[in-house]
Amino acid sequence: MGKNAIFTLLAILYLLINIVASLNSSNDEYALLAFKSQITSDPNKILAKNWSQGTSFCNWIGITCDRGHLRVKGLNLTYMGLGGTVAKEIGELSLLRSLIISNNNFHGFIPNEIGKLSQLQEIEMQYNKLTGSIPPSIGFLENLQKLTISHNGLTGNIPKRIFNLSSLIEVSFGNNGLSGSLPMDICYNLPKLERLRISVNQTNGNIPPSLGTCTNHEILSLSNNHFSGRIPMEIGNLSRLQVLHLGSNNLTANSFSGRLPMNLGNLQNLQKLSFEYNQLTNDPSMLELDFLTSLQNCRKLKSIMMGINSFNGMLPKSLGNLSASVEILSADNCGIKGIIPNEIGNMSNLIVLRIEGNELTGTIPGTLGQLRKLQKLRLDVNKLEGSVPVNLCNLVNLYLLDLGNNQLSQ
Repeated sequence: MGKNAIFTLLAILYLLINIVASLNSSNDEYALLAFKSQITSDPNKILAKNWSQGTSFCNWIGITCDRGHLRVKGLNLTYMGLGGTVAKEIGELSLLRSLIISNNNFHGFIPNEIGKLSQLQEIEMQYNKLTGSIPPSIGFLENLQKLTISHNGLTGNIPKRIFNLSSLIEVSFGNNGLSGSLPMDICYNLPKLERLRISVNQTNGNIPPSLGTCTNHEILSLSNNHFSGRIPMEIGNLSRLQVLHLGSNNLTANSFSGRLPMNLGNLQNLQKLSFEYNQLTNDPSMLELDFLTSLQNCRKLKSIMMGINSFNGMLPKSLGNLSASVEILSADNCGIKGIIPNEIGNMSNLIVLRIEGNELTGTIPGTLGQLRKLQKLRLDVNKLEGSVPVNLCNLVNLYLLDLGNNQLSQ
């Protein structure tokens, strides 16, 4: 083949590549204009004034383009007050990697066509008014790293296939009306998962023990659902865990499954621990709440929320050995009996101490006067006797003090 023929073929190939690129670019513009057409509320006239065919869509507000191909790779319209539905043509942005429309007023369904965006790495649609179910097609987005669609009105089951996306780092479904159960093998295909938030939904069933294999977990929030059964001890394997929220479920109490795992002390990075509003119990062979002793190794712990349970035990003296970083101890209405140990005065950073609604006896320890940062102290509805320690007057930051419904002397 002669040089002229080779040159001609290369020229034709170059021309075809440019034609395809131009067509793809035009397709992106069409998809964006279709998206704009579904916007019914644009109070700041951002899209109305800026998204026009007279300028390159790569210069439109909220759009990021791939420099090489002049294709849309990012769509970020957060906090713009936009209202309307999400156009199905969003699925035509084939190189889109980031879709962020959070904190707006979008309503209607999440289009199933979103599953065509094979390059998508993050979806942020939280704080809108979206309804319907989570499209099963999202389970085919193999590059997806972040999926946050919390604070909407979504219903139905969470598609199981989503938990097979091995690239996922963050999943947030909180504050919706989602139902169904979590797959028992939830973490087998999620080696990178760091944050899982499903709080305030209607999910049910047992908490999968396999969650203990998500070893990169930093946040696990499953509160305000309908989970039942035991808290799996495998959660104690999550050495990077910082936040554990299990409150307001139906984690039932019986001779075996109603106890808290004793290995929570392994979670040395834990900062927030909540398991209030359940039916959890203490080991009946132990007089003291021994799980509190197990938390001594959690040196970064800031809050313990354990109220509204059925522990039926005493506060251990080891309470004073908990991390000095603990700022909140909320243990109301959970069957605590016996005396308040003097060692509680060692918790020097306490801001909130709530032990009301229990069966505490004895006197109010004077060591509470050492808690100079204390702002809220509730010991009401117990069986405490004696006088109120004078040194409680040293608590200069205290703004709420409730000692009512006890047997205190004047």
